[in-house]
Amino acid sequence: APLFGDAEVDALLTDRARLQAMLDVEAALADAEASLGIIPRAAAAAKASSLISFRCAAKAMPFINSTRPW
Repeated sequence: APLFGDAEVDALLTDRARLQAMLDVEAALADAEASLGIIPRAAAAAKASSLISFRCAAKAMPFINSTRPW
């Protein structure tokens, strides 16, 4: 039986989905900060690049590849 009562909700709360949401927020924050002049555009681009690299590395982490919700 699904942990949260619904398989669709379970899919939204897997380790991978939660990590992806955090990385998406970080990328959006960097973009917003650059748009407002808080950080240089180059810094936002570097952060975005790092987040892409982290996504690739995360695929190799067993606990990230888990389909179990928290």
